[in-house]
Amino acid sequence: MTIRLIVAEDHFAVRAGLVAYLDEQTDMEVVGEAENGLAACELVRDLAPDLVLMDVRMPVMDGIEATRTVKVEHPGTVVLLISAYEQAELVAAGTDAGADGFLLKGSGGEALVARVRELAA
Repeated sequence: MTIRLIVAEDHFAVRAGLVAYLDEQTDMEVVGEAENGLAACELVRDLAPDLVLMDVRMPVMDGIEATRTVKVEHPGTVVLLISAYEQAELVAAGTDAGADGFLLKGSGGEALVARVRELAA
């Protein structure tokens, strides 16, 4: 099974790194990239991915609101929130919005891949 992903991250270099790392995995395919939450929601509508890797803080529409939209429109799509900050209110807001998981950006590639596999299973 190939896990089809969208990566939503506003910082180009971070997004490019995440996409490159995830695309190296034999069981993962990045099918779309978004620079904000609104673009992520549009891609989910168009591409129906298995999982969205969603940054919490983005312009236009943040990751929390985008998660809420994705989960209402496509409840079967898994959303893994990522953030540079481990703040209890961010985790709580993500959970309330329907996020399936939360991961710190500094967790490393192996932790990211393991979490994606776990949530997609």
